[in-house]
Amino acid sequence: MGAALRNLVDKKKAQGESLGGRGKLTQEKIKKIANYYGYALRSNINDVPAMKRAVEATLLHMTSTDDAPKHSKCPEGASSWCKYNRALANGESPPSHKNALPACVGAALEPVFARLSDESLLARCCEGKTQNASESLHSVIWTQTSKNGNASLESVKRAAAEAVAIYNQGRRATNESIAASLGYIAGDCLVRRSLEKDSLRLRKANATHLKSTNTKKTLARRHKTGATEDYSPGLL
Repeated sequence: MGAALRNLVDKKKAQGESLGGRGKLTQEKIKKIANYYGYALRSNINDVPAMKRAVEATLLHMTSTDDAPKHSKCPEGASSWCKYNRALANGESPPSHKNALPACVGAALEPVFARLSDESLLARCCEGKTQNASESLHSVIWTQTSKNGNASLESVKRAAAEAVAIYNQGRRATNESIAASLGYIAGDCLVRRSLEKDSLRLRKANATHLKSTNTKKTLARRHKTGATEDYSPGLL
């Protein structure tokens, strides 16, 4: 989502149309929308229709105005993160829509949200994860063979097989298995270097997991309390 929004801003800028700047798609706003998209997926694990509804609710919520409130897909009830629906549930007057995105920005965002709320895409994120796992495997494959150059079918098969082995069991186990199948024992230098790469990969994975967990906790806390934001906590 974040990359898609930044690309959209750059594309429109090249066409002479500004989507960035105050009251529009600032970098901070893009970051929050991307975080909210991730939260919409993780909070509706194994429920594609609910994921789709939550993603669509984001855009509708952000572009709502006092004259045209669009909260039909936001969660209802007194505990909703949507202050508009929460106020209605509590019998109170809904708050003013102070931070709504301009109509021109909303219109430009519609194709992005339509693409990223497509059910075939969401089905692949049904465990609450994004496509990063596949992208990570692809990156391992490209270290075995060039992504931009030509290669024979056998080279691609070998690269894919070795990449899958490395991705699943690490470099040390993979290199030792390959060595054993070829009838020799992996040398100390190869084993040591493989362990270094496995250790580096593990540290990066742990750091990424910790960041993802902290982001999820922060978003959940903002959506639960929502005490300081004028509107949808953590979103605008």
